Parts: sequence; structure tokens; C-alpha cells
Amino acid sequence: MLENRRAPLVVTALFYRAGSRDDPAGQGGLAHFLEHMMFKGSEGYPAGEVDRLTQAWGGTNNAYTTHDTTVYTFSFSSDRWRQALAIELDRQRGLTLDPAELERERGVIQEELRLYEDQPWDSLEKRVHAELFSHRGYGRPIVGSRKSVASIGARDLDAFHRRHYGADSAILVLAGDVGPEALDLAGRLFEGARTGVSESSEEMLERPRPGVRRLEQRKGEVPRLLLGLPAPSADDPDYAPLRLLYAVL
Repeated sequence: MLENRRAPLVVTALFYRAGSRDDPAGQGGLAHFLEHMMFKGSEGYPAGEVDRLTQAWGGTNNAYTTHDTTVYTFSFSSDRWRQALAIELDRQRGLTLDPAELERERGVIQEELRLYEDQPWDSLEKRVHAELFSHRGYGRPIVGSRKSVASIGARDLDAFHRRHYGADSAILVLAGDVGPEALDLAGRLFEGARTGVSESSEEMLERPRPGVRRLEQRKGEVPRLLLGLPAPSADDPDYAPLRLLYAVL
């Protein structure tokens, strides 16, 4: 919890320790697909209701998937931020995964893939990741491929959700116009929540392959250069200075 009373706003961020590196073989993009479906219906919130209520309550929401985590955020005024926890708890318990909504979101993700392929920076970054890492983990695109996204079904999404979206594999961050009582409330709400069996661990972390490699691709009319260099993990003492140097440069 980060207390900041300068404005009557509260941001909640729920981090799940599951990202694209946890996608099963042949199902690249599953974690990202599930991120989309988290807004498409649960027991207490039908498809579209989370976005509708967020707007009606004067707030905002967002989500994103990385190789390591999937994150869901809300921002509300301090008199109604508890609504965010109610939503998160409900969709942590289970999703409806309606077939029509699933196919609609599959089309959205396929379009997202086409956009990435058309963007010179995105396509270059994809190539660099594949060169630095194997296709098993960090070398695999977060969004997946057209083939893998086409193969994902409701049963796959439900299994991934049950496996990784438990309270014991999540980190909740509260920031803004809140005090210690907010953590007590969150603890009471999530007490007895379903636990997952996430296997994300240090052993799953993948180191860049050694050696210098160069690749070139011709896409777009403007020359671009992308350098990928090994860096320490977040718990290394050198990590914070490196981030500062990165910002200064």
C-alpha cells in the first residue's frame, strides 16, 4: 500500500504471476487471450458490465500482459474504490467464457496481431526477442501467433485461469487516498478466496543466449536500430542504477 492524500483518488493494481512464458506449448498468446476474457463476463458481471460500471462510477480500468505477469488496474474516487475489489474477487472466482464473446475477442486479437506485423518497431522487437531467447519462453510473442490464437478454446482458458489466477499467486497494490484500513478490508474480502497452483519460479527464468548476433529486416522506409543487451534481474543491486542510467540516456 502506498498512501498519498494529495487527491481523492485510489488506484488498485492486481498482479498475477502468470504471463506469456507460462503459455502451454502450441498455445502462445493464451495468457493474453485470458486478459481479454476477464472483461467478457463473470458470475456477477455480464459481458461489458465491468467497462459500463467503471465509466458510470467515474473511473478508469486497464490491463496488460507481459512475459512474466498479467496486470489489472482500476482508478476510482476514494469514496467508491472498493468496487474495484468486488470486481476482481468475482472474476477471480471464475469466468463465464461465453462462446460468442470468445469468438468476438479472438477476432479482436487477430486484428491486434495484424497491427503488430504492420508496425516496423513491433515486428523488429519480435525478431530480436526470438534471437535472444528460445521460442519456449521470452522469445515467444506475448500475443501469440495467428495459428496459436486460432487453436485456443474455452477449456484452455478455464484451465489457465484455474491454475494461475488464485489469491496465492497474486499481488494487490493499493495507492492513493487510503490508509491501513484498506489492507484490512482487502484481507477480509479475499479471505478464503480460491487458490491456484502457479508454478512460476526462478527456475523458469530464461537467460539470453550468449554471443553476439546481428539481424537485419527491411520493413518501412525509416532506418531503425534496436540493441538487445543482457541486464540484471529486478532483485540485483545493480538493477536500480541501471534503470536510472537508462532514463538519463
